[in-house]
Amino acid sequence: MKNNGDGALRNETMSKQRDAPHLFVALGIAVCFLLFSGCSGDDVATKPQVAPVPSKSIEQIREDHTDEWLAIPGVIATAIGELDGQPCITIFVERKTEKITSSIPQQLHGHAIVIESDGEFDAL
Repeated sequence: MKNNGDGALRNETMSKQRDAPHLFVALGIAVCFLLFSGCSGDDVATKPQVAPVPSKSIEQIREDHTDEWLAIPGVIATAIGELDGQPCITIFVERKTEKITSSIPQQLHGHAIVIESDGEFDAL
């Protein structure tokens, strides 16, 4: 850049000086956006992972679904049992078949469901 005597160099310098505050403002906005866009407060990495809290008692869940399960051919009874030290719903069947296991969920409302087949079963 040469100064050819007509002030061209001076005008170019003044133009850059006028644009500098706009550049800093734009840069500041961009930095703020980047900093705060990732800080929604829902960061999964910082939240402890907690098992779902059952919405109903296990007794209520068993009572609500027993008629539905007993309508499945081969299901003969339901009870509250234990699995790995935790209460579970136990469904007793004459014979454990693919049709029965595909008709009954493995858990319901946070409680495990166990399907038991112990051969003959005599209800009291």
